[in-house]
Amino acid sequence: MNDLEQIEITIEAAKKKIQTMEALNRLMDNKDFQRIIDEGYLKEEPVRLVYLKAAPEMQDELMQKQVISAIDGIGQLRAYLSRLMTQGYSALRAVEADEKTREEILAEQLEA
Repeated sequence: MNDLEQIEITIEAAKKKIQTMEALNRLMDNKDFQRIIDEGYLKEEPVRLVYLKAAPEMQDELMQKQVISAIDGIGQLRAYLSRLMTQGYSALRAVEADEKTREEILAEQLEA
């Protein structure tokens, strides 16, 4: 595989990450997503779980593990969404650089 083919493959992979980021942006702009996931699950639910963790009736080891697991799940979702955004922005920069490199390679091939 030559350099040009490798750049094309890299650009296509990066474009998929950009599409995912754009889909996430559309989703995050959705009022229902904001209400249920952003406000409800990612903001209000952790507060509820922290209070629940401190409740006297929740001090049993199994109950504590369940609450911690629920809190961890929220953190995992938040980290996943953040990772998608970071990968998308990185892919945008990579596509710009790779497209410039592709143009340089094509220019060199025309000169040869």
